[in-house]
Amino acid sequence: MLAKKNEPNNVDTACEGGNFCFSLDNESLVIPDAKWRFITENHIRIEWQGSDGTNYKNVVVDIYGTEPGVYAIQSASSAQTGSKFQHFINENGMSKTIQGNSGSVEITAFDNETISGKFSMQGKDILNGNFHTISEGRFAKVPKD
Repeated sequence: MLAKKNEPNNVDTACEGGNFCFSLDNESLVIPDAKWRFITENHIRIEWQGSDGTNYKNVVVDIYGTEPGVYAIQSASSAQTGSKFQHFINENGMSKTIQGNSGSVEITAFDNETISGKFSMQGKDILNGNFHTISEGRFAKVPKD
């Protein structure tokens, strides 16, 4: 399940060993058990979803490339270059769908078994128009699904 920590700089130590971590508006989130898979040979999806029966959350990062490097966030849903980010939250009847607007995702290591990298961006909730800051993003040795 998604762990919350109120110290915004906690993501560095908590993100080792397959976790996916980021700070959303200064609230640190540590997501265990993220996985990645190929959508096409040049499109990687890192994904996590969790539910407790009532509440549902997911995080999806799409990267259009497999080489280490920086991939700019593309806000258009039809974009097939760069990268995309979405964090969906349905908690206690309140929903948010935060999509990356600007920023980047960087692959720092990829070996067809695990992927590591970092990201930061500005996001927008497509349901209400509110803007959000996504910072200190890291994924460390996330395993293939």
